[in-house]
Amino acid sequence: MSASAYREKLLQELAVLRDVAATALGERHGRDSTAVFKVFSGLSLDVWTRLASEVDSGPLLALPLEGDIYPFVMHLVRTMEDLAAQADFDSTTGLPGRISFAWALENEVERAVRNQTSLSVALLDIDWTDRTTGISIPAGEGLEELVAQVAAIITAGRRRYDFIARMSDNRFALFFPGIGLQRTTSTLERLQNDVCTMNAQAEHVACNVGIASIKGRIPMTGKEFIALAENALAEAKTKGDNALVAAAIPDIAVTPKSTLVHSREKQFLFTGC
Repeated sequence: MSASAYREKLLQELAVLRDVAATALGERHGRDSTAVFKVFSGLSLDVWTRLASEVDSGPLLALPLEGDIYPFVMHLVRTMEDLAAQADFDSTTGLPGRISFAWALENEVERAVRNQTSLSVALLDIDWTDRTTGISIPAGEGLEELVAQVAAIITAGRRRYDFIARMSDNRFALFFPGIGLQRTTSTLERLQNDVCTMNAQAEHVACNVGIASIKGRIPMTGKEFIALAENALAEAKTKGDNALVAAAIPDIAVTPKSTLVHSREKQFLFTGC
């Protein structure tokens, strides 16, 4: 069989698989999922990736059966992480969840460090108390209605590239590319006030905030970055209701490499050494 004929055969099989899967998904009544595997002899992962992109068949995973499989296992892991992030959305608010946020923040921190640009992250911990009983509103339909209102407040003024997620029942996370600590603090103070004054007659709302910011001048991971905000939030919660704490900027004293280059150029111009 010629290469072109083999290619057409593979594309036809992918198209059939797509149609069969679409029919099965339309008839399903449960939450079961099944992975289907087929061996294609003589097919490399690069060729497979190009072929799969020509058919709108949804996410497809591939793994070689010979040679060094480590690069392909890592490719599989990244694909699974992407799929998990795509499926990680909160039904009440329509916002991404914890997995999506961690994945997106990791990528954004990497970009900030690569480009030496500012990035800020904030955590909002919210507690609703019934004004009549003084008891915190428990998880359930009533709490979800309040959560949806908070989500609407938080998302109302966001920029297209800001990222907001619901991390748990009463916690939201946000990150702001290109924004430093001062502007982030002003933004969160406004959001905190808007959240705390919602439904003021029915519930008492407490909103504690932890903020962290970097300038992209030192290596850092998303986990290390969010840990700064978590520590700031923990400190805020010790100060009582509606406290806001900002972590110290870890790379504020680090001089950018570009500045060092300019300084050396000036030294050479004026001293000749």
